[in-house]
Amino acid sequence: MSGVKKRRGDNCAISCENDLNNVVRSPRKLFQIAMEYVAINVHNVESFEGFPVEVGRQIFRMAEVKHVFLSIDARSKLAMSKFTDTYQELVLSSMNLSRSNVSLCLYEEHFSVFLHLRKLDISYCTLGDDHDFLLHISQSLPNLEYLSLVKSGTTDKSLRLLTIPVGAKKGGLKKLEILHLAGNKLVTDAGIRFIKRFPNLKCIDLSDTAVQKTGVQGLKKAGFDVIPRSQATAVCETIENEGWAADILKDWSTVEPKSWCQPRPTQQGINFYKTKKLHQAEDEDVNCYIPIRELNFCRFNKNKKTTFDSTSASVLQSYNENTGDSEDDSDLLKLYM
Repeated sequence: MSGVKKRRGDNCAISCENDLNNVVRSPRKLFQIAMEYVAINVHNVESFEGFPVEVGRQIFRMAEVKHVFLSIDARSKLAMSKFTDTYQELVLSSMNLSRSNVSLCLYEEHFSVFLHLRKLDISYCTLGDDHDFLLHISQSLPNLEYLSLVKSGTTDKSLRLLTIPVGAKKGGLKKLEILHLAGNKLVTDAGIRFIKRFPNLKCIDLSDTAVQKTGVQGLKKAGFDVIPRSQATAVCETIENEGWAADILKDWSTVEPKSWCQPRPTQQGINFYKTKKLHQAEDEDVNCYIPIRELNFCRFNKNKKTTFDSTSASVLQSYNENTGDSEDDSDLLKLYM
């Protein structure tokens, strides 16, 4: 009986303790539950039009806590675009991608949803003259006022690409006021005529480029303020990420390089399949060749024709003679040489 009484006393103590916890613990508000549900499923939201800014900001923060934007897929990009479409520069007005080659490789499509930037620093990123993000800058950032391309591999062709929409009077960087091109050795006097197309450009940094004095004087006569090399460092502004997504950009920029994140192909890598040189068998008496193919994920250059030289022809002939491939197979192999 004493044992029974002891169990009953324990049960009473536990029930009292549970009642105390229930009193102390306040129930969650319905608004918070609904906001969390929307944040997790924000990719299914049609639009945030009509939502107050404060409510949108709270949903954005909740989605950030739930790591909705960190994945590298179309769903996270769509989720971010739902906010940028409605709240525009409140989500991000200034973006710094300096020395962020890896994050630009992984999140390039995600960066493209920020269409209301006023300042952009993309220094020390190897854009070259045919990068997709360069085309995005020229066509989709009409409010951009500050652009830094310091040591980004910019060339005269890059400047031409940046100014095509402005020259065609179809939008483009019409509000651009400050342009930093320092350290780009392939920017020459030939690219000066493209720079002159920017209607509101006031200040240009051409230090450590191939632009000669005659080109600089031409810009000054046209009314542009060319920054002297001695003042380039002082004038170059430090751009910070500004907006709701500032912390998310920091997370994107600290992503670890992965083995599957390959650098962008050069102009020579225009083939989808690449045939390496045919390896001869160890026994020289046996005239046998083994083709080794590897799969390369490369962007096909439509403007450049693939040449089939005499060396490739001789290799293909040897391959056919020693493997007995048909003519159809030979024609197919030509496409990948």
